[in-house]
Amino acid sequence: MAAAAGMKGVKGNGKGFGKSQKGVQGQPELVVSGCKHDTVGQIVRGGFVRSGENHGRPTYRKTQKADGKDVNIYFWDSRDGANMSGWWFGSMVGGDVVWAFNPNTGSQTPPPTGWKVPYEGQVDPTMGIKTITAKPAQSPPQQSGEVGEVAHIFVTGCTHGTVGPIVKGAYSKNGESHGKPIFKKSEKANGNDVLLYYWHDETSLSFCGWWFGPVVGGEEVWAFHPSRTNKSPPTSGWKVPYDGPVDSTFIISADKKRLMEEKKQKQDAENKKRAEEKKAVGQIKTVLNKMKAVKAEDFSSLEEELKKVMEKELEACGAEKAKVKEECDKSIKEAQERLEKKKETQAKAEPILKELDGLVEAAEAAVKKLSSKASDADVKAVDSKLQACQDLIKAHGTTLNSVEGVLPKLFIRTSECKKLLKKAGSTSKLAETMAKIAKYDANKDGLLEKAELAKYAQGEFKFALAKETADAIFKKLAGGAKGIKKDNFHKLKVQVGIAREKAIDLEKKKRREKREAELAELKVQLKAKLEEIAKTVPEAEEAVNQLKETTNALKTEAGKPKNSEEMVKKLDEIDEKSKAAKELIAKTKKSVTDVKEGADKDILAWLGREQQPIYSKLKQVEKMAAQNGNHTRKMRLNADQKLKKELVKVQRHALEVLKQYQKDKDLSSEALFEQMSSKGEEPAVEEANFVSFLEKCFKEASEKKAEGAEKKAENGETPSSEALRRVFAVWDESNAGVLNKERMTEILRNFKKVARKTVITDGVSIKDSKVVRQLEPGEVLELLGNPVSESEVDVMRVKSRAMNDGVEGFVTISGNQGTQYLEDGGGIFKVVKETLLTESFEIEAESKEKSQKIKDSERKLKPGEQVEVRTWMKKDEESGLIRMKCKAISDGTIGWATVKGNQGTVFLELKEEFSFSWNGGRLKALAFLLNAQNQPRRADIVTTGVACLPVCADDM
Repeated sequence: MAAAAGMKGVKGNGKGFGKSQKGVQGQPELVVSGCKHDTVGQIVRGGFVRSGENHGRPTYRKTQKADGKDVNIYFWDSRDGANMSGWWFGSMVGGDVVWAFNPNTGSQTPPPTGWKVPYEGQVDPTMGIKTITAKPAQSPPQQSGEVGEVAHIFVTGCTHGTVGPIVKGAYSKNGESHGKPIFKKSEKANGNDVLLYYWHDETSLSFCGWWFGPVVGGEEVWAFHPSRTNKSPPTSGWKVPYDGPVDSTFIISADKKRLMEEKKQKQDAENKKRAEEKKAVGQIKTVLNKMKAVKAEDFSSLEEELKKVMEKELEACGAEKAKVKEECDKSIKEAQERLEKKKETQAKAEPILKELDGLVEAAEAAVKKLSSKASDADVKAVDSKLQACQDLIKAHGTTLNSVEGVLPKLFIRTSECKKLLKKAGSTSKLAETMAKIAKYDANKDGLLEKAELAKYAQGEFKFALAKETADAIFKKLAGGAKGIKKDNFHKLKVQVGIAREKAIDLEKKKRREKREAELAELKVQLKAKLEEIAKTVPEAEEAVNQLKETTNALKTEAGKPKNSEEMVKKLDEIDEKSKAAKELIAKTKKSVTDVKEGADKDILAWLGREQQPIYSKLKQVEKMAAQNGNHTRKMRLNADQKLKKELVKVQRHALEVLKQYQKDKDLSSEALFEQMSSKGEEPAVEEANFVSFLEKCFKEASEKKAEGAEKKAENGETPSSEALRRVFAVWDESNAGVLNKERMTEILRNFKKVARKTVITDGVSIKDSKVVRQLEPGEVLELLGNPVSESEVDVMRVKSRAMNDGVEGFVTISGNQGTQYLEDGGGIFKVVKETLLTESFEIEAESKEKSQKIKDSERKLKPGEQVEVRTWMKKDEESGLIRMKCKAISDGTIGWATVKGNQGTVFLELKEEFSFSWNGGRLKALAFLLNAQNQPRRADIVTTGVACLPVCADDM
């Protein structure tokens, strides 16, 4: 068996990979070639195999070490900064020693090209990484699934004549190896166990994977799968024998039959146990339910019964045991308390029952004494005795109920009394009625004649009986007799009552019909009003439809305005018409609503139904108007954004033209202001002067044809007068209507930042002038004139003022070899610590009113905000603060802000255009690499919180 299966032993001699060999063994997956760098090339060139993962992407290790060190390819994410994210060559993952870098963060595997060598150098086009595709017989198994977390698996297939009979069959989980499950075959093969296990060896990654063998980690093995990521055995992709090709028929799956059998057995056992527990609980609860209604005489026997059933069934209750025991104890305690309380209540009820029995007897005796001629007073007297019984029961009902069977009997007795009392009362009322009617029998003959009948109706009912009604009653009750007999007197009252109700109903009908006629006339009038109001709805609808057509026309190529300015004008016109349409809709709606004001309440429901069609139509028109308003708002938003962008372009170009004019005429800012401003005590540039002067400048710029002439406006045309007026409005930040000398100086001011160390001299000529002082990188200069050429060394120089100390002189803009000494910048500062923006330079000069105003508005400069310089920083001698007048770029607020406190705290700092972040580890690696290459010596690296790229001393 060993000969057929091969041996994992002799430390991999059968495979050709031994732990004792250097480097990582196995079929290379990547090959690095090229790389013209002498040092780095020798290190990185060669084959690499996968060694793991880092930051969610694969890592690779070179098969041979370089100078005793591993060579790894790995990915590093942006946790140390975006400039550190990408693919690296290094001695260890995330280590300090690195040789090459590729910033491609989108690739899931090492990029084939684009590698910087050394890592901060230029891209080496000769360096490439190639993925190796092995021969089919030697190719690694395709990505396969895994059996998952199961206890039983089954191996099928395997066409190998020797290995197949050994490995095929059922397996059960039997422990763990390297944190992953071991499975053991149910039957032995040739007297040996057959195990499926995972093996991991950091020193020899080619041994890592899943194995079939008789012993975990043993020398004898039959099949192999190189997956290191699966948490359970792979379902396919197995090599048989272990160093042979993949056997596609070799399949591992969960042993579903055994799993189902185990699951069923477990479920049946659980069901049986639950049924037994349920039965035991039921037996006990049957007795507990009796305890809820137990009587005092039965309590002892029931308690004994409960004790016996608990002894028999409690242990079988399982998880419910404690709960059932608690319920049992609670039930006995509650029953004892209930019986004791009932005993006390019965003792209280005895005197009350005795009193109640006496009251009922007195009521029964009084009822029996009532005769057919009992008066109302007699009936009320008996009724009061019955009421006394009811009051006593109501007051002590809970107590009386504790005595079983007594209270229902008393209720029966009182009910019988009530029936007799009612009968006696009815008899009394009938006698009273007969007496009233007999009063109208004038001749006392026992008959009520027709004339006497009319008097009875008027006297008792205050009702004038109509002749025909009286005749009908008399005929019905008297028949052919002279009058109505005494026996029919009780019927007479009913007949007169009916006649009276009919008369009342007839009167109500007449009033109702009159009211309905009045409401019908009122409806006609109101409907006419609504019809007149409804005529204005089509007018509003037509107005909204015209708005839609006008708006839609702006979206077409033919109707689209040629610029944003015209678009805004068109939208303004639409908004005016929309406002008029909405007012018409609102007016119509109010007219409909006013119709309801003061309307009769009996027609409000009808009126609401009549108004609804008009309201519905108006709502539809309102919806159309709102939808059109949404479209115009979006169009206005786009137009305003474009207008702002156009305004920015016009502002920028206007400033370029002004400065070009200033340069062409060789004018200072003061001289240019004098040309633009109107004469007077306080010269200032008015809007008309501004527009006309800019138009003249644009005209001169457009007329230039020679080389180097000023470009035309970015849109190919000279800005319109309206556009220039908008520029004036933007530049007039104080809304004074004029631009004073200070404001024009701010607009024309030009700042530059020192990019490389240079000097400021007292003259244009480098040879003949004297050095005033040295300028350091980061210093800010204000240009005081136009650049001039220094012919002797062919450089451009400009007169400037150093903002930190006010020194003036000439500075070289750029060298004759292209070295840039001055660059744009210096006019924008960034807030690094929160500070206030105040109206005055001096902090103490702020009045209480102004300070309160700033406090209420809470206009603070937050960290990260940017401000534009208006007046350069200077020291407040009284407070010791360094302050600067500036404009907040976010909202345009202008004021004085503290740049540096009197204790050295920095609030604002010059905005850096570019910055780089490098951690210490990368700098060490850089130093290591530079020494290896014998690169030119570099200047000392200055680190102030953030390390910067070193500057070559040869370039300074």
